[in-house]
Amino acid sequence: MTTPRASLADVAARWSATDELRGLDVTPGTALEALTLLAELADRARSAEHRLFCWWAL
Repeated sequence: MTTPRASLADVAARWSATDELRGLDVTPGTALEALTLLAELADRARSAEHRLFCWWAL
C-alpha cells in the first residue's frame, strides 16, 4: 500500500487524535515525523527490492 506524501500530514493529524495515542503527548507534528521516517525507510527497502514489516504496539 502506498500513501501519497502530500496526504501524510492529514493522516498524521487523524492518527494523533486516536484514543490509543490520547495522553501520550503525540502531536500531529510528532506523528508526521514518524510517518515520514517510516515512508523513507519503506522507499529504501523498495529500492533495494526488500520488504518492510512494521508491527507497532502501544
